[in-house]
Amino acid sequence: MKKMSIKIDYINNSYYLNDKVVEKECVLGKAIQHLKHAAEVNHVSNAQYALARLYYNNIFICDSIKNIKLVPDLHCKCLNYYMERIKNMKNDNVDFMCSKYNYFGDDESIEVYKKCCSCIKNNMILNNKKNRIKNITNNLINSLNNLNLNDSIGYSPNTNDNIDNSKVNSHEYWKKNGNICNICSMIKAYNELTSYRWCIKAAQKNNPLAQCMLGHFFKKGIKLVLVDKKTNKSTIEYLLQKSMKESITNYRRSAENGYAEGQYYYGLCFEEGFCGKIDLDKAIYWYKAAGDNGFGLASYHLGKCYQKGNGVPMDISHSRYWIQKSAQQEFDKAQYLLGKYYETENKIDEAIYWYKRAAKNNNLDAMNNLGRCYLDGNENTENYEKGIKWLTRAAEKGHEKAQNNLGWWIKDPRKSFYWFSKAACQGLSCSQNNIAWCYQEGWGIEKDEVLAVKWYKKAINKHNLFSKTHIGWCYQNGIGVKRNEKLAFKWYKKNARENHTLAKKILGWCYWYGIGTSVNYKKALKIYSSVDVKHNYQLPSMDTIQKLEALSLNNKDRNFENKKNWWFGKEAEVMIKSSDIYILGIQKKLGLNGVEKNLEEAFRWFVLSASLGYELAQFEVGMCYKDGNGTQKNLEKAKIWFEKSYERRIYEAGKILKSFNDDHKKLYKNNKETSENKLLNYTFNFKKLYENKLTSKNKLYNFSYKKLNENEETWEIQSNKNRRVNVKDLFKNTNKMKSKISIPIKELFNHINL
Repeated sequence: MKKMSIKIDYINNSYYLNDKVVEKECVLGKAIQHLKHAAEVNHVSNAQYALARLYYNNIFICDSIKNIKLVPDLHCKCLNYYMERIKNMKNDNVDFMCSKYNYFGDDESIEVYKKCCSCIKNNMILNNKKNRIKNITNNLINSLNNLNLNDSIGYSPNTNDNIDNSKVNSHEYWKKNGNICNICSMIKAYNELTSYRWCIKAAQKNNPLAQCMLGHFFKKGIKLVLVDKKTNKSTIEYLLQKSMKESITNYRRSAENGYAEGQYYYGLCFEEGFCGKIDLDKAIYWYKAAGDNGFGLASYHLGKCYQKGNGVPMDISHSRYWIQKSAQQEFDKAQYLLGKYYETENKIDEAIYWYKRAAKNNNLDAMNNLGRCYLDGNENTENYEKGIKWLTRAAEKGHEKAQNNLGWWIKDPRKSFYWFSKAACQGLSCSQNNIAWCYQEGWGIEKDEVLAVKWYKKAINKHNLFSKTHIGWCYQNGIGVKRNEKLAFKWYKKNARENHTLAKKILGWCYWYGIGTSVNYKKALKIYSSVDVKHNYQLPSMDTIQKLEALSLNNKDRNFENKKNWWFGKEAEVMIKSSDIYILGIQKKLGLNGVEKNLEEAFRWFVLSASLGYELAQFEVGMCYKDGNGTQKNLEKAKIWFEKSYERRIYEAGKILKSFNDDHKKLYKNNKETSENKLLNYTFNFKKLYENKLTSKNKLYNFSYKKLNENEETWEIQSNKNRRVNVKDLFKNTNKMKSKISIPIKELFNHINL
């Protein structure tokens, strides 16, 4: 017989027969023809093992002993289309059952038919559809009736192989009942038993690959799962009983014959104590042997042993060596872990390289992290598209963290909500929190504050700390629930005990202003000072806290309230967190919390916050110029600020811009230098302190301020970037300010990259 060369490129899904590209069915057809001849006639052990693998992977569907035909590719477009149809099945969506392709013998197919049977059971399918299903079922039953399973698996080289062939034919009830799920299970069991038969033959010829595979068979057994349609109860019957003794024997034979996979699993038997007692020294010995022979899983496992000190001294350098070796052996988990190492060391290029290799090996975690690397801190349009592409790939395959991240980064609010909901339905707590925020703010979905509270509570059940703070915010402001400041205070306090920074900040405000509790300045200051220094950008400076603390020691001072407000007012001038300045503008604009309504002062606060890079304030500045609130009406300046806020995901600004002029459709291609030359002609002028939101994330700016003239309200504000500005008469009457400084709801929506 002429020698045949078969190569399969799994990455590009290409098939080569004698170095020529051919269709998959052609390759498999030719391969099976040659393999069967080599296995049955020439008794070649490698051919027998290859047939065992083909049967085990359910490449065949048998409708008679003499007729074996190929199952079409389970991952072809046709199956994907029908799988998508079944997910949203309605009364008339069962046409997939009448396709010329029918898929059997794998877990994915069985799940499809389970859903189909469930629909039939619940009378969701019309009568004419039922008849079409019944015809297909009868054809399958006829095929199985023509298949004498006892004859097919009658070969029994070992009387102790524990196969109970009688059980396969003892289920005429299931076949006559037309339970498609059970038919699929029987075909799967038949293929596994046939695989076992060929595996036995190859193993008897001392084939190490077959010996290792035989070890797998005895370790897991071969089971037949049957479901009673009437009771919907499942029963499991083992056609090949589990036997760890036989499994270890075959692993040992495979390992001693130098097969890397067999060496790894033999070592695993020692680590898990299957050989009588746990022996980590022997386990490490066989792991090293398998790793040196190129088995990536063994190298990876050995690297984890060195990382945790399991059986060997803890050694990070040795761990890194074996992880790297496993990654070079194309083991996807090692490639992903190596990428994480490089990302932790801030070597992004190396991290991207290994994430890409792992992603090409279908590692969903790597796809998610690769998308993040392209998106985090990178405003490049090309990188944005790459990041979205990788996140989408992982999200479409069901990776919940990728779905959550895609919901955060994608620009379309409706798509954002869609992906948040997909991840939330899988139980990801941060996505449930994000869904709640979407309902609360009407982001991509109709606003529903009651539903928002329900989703916050779901996330709380998953111990999400942000949701605990958010539910407190809802009680404080009466969002979806009856207003109850005392209950809000309890939620803040409970979450602050778990060291949640945002909860601590709000709890400090509660003590400072008496929200849900009595005023207690000492406790407020104690909470502020306990927050991690990394997060102090959200709080008054330590210098101000010390001055306030000194004042609070003498509460009998009649001027204490005025002094307190004066110091706090000056701190607000230079508060790093621009959202707090924005809130001052909102209170002046709407006259909230006892503050006198003053549009001109509100405009000043908005401009200061907007100049510090806060997107909501930029939108408000645009509205002020558009409507002439607190300043002269100026549509050109309004457009500039609307563009800035739209670039930072305030999509309402985009709607307003479209109403201005159709020329503003391409908002991201504006000349930055032109925008910088259109700064406000006002009593103060800040240079842009923050870059685009994607690059400025978590950047801190340390500001200092001093009084330049004792007789005038003239202050100098200087950042660590050496930008300074003089502000005259900007903060008038701050000593009379009695308003409560609240936390904006935007700040509560704190996304975590996973």
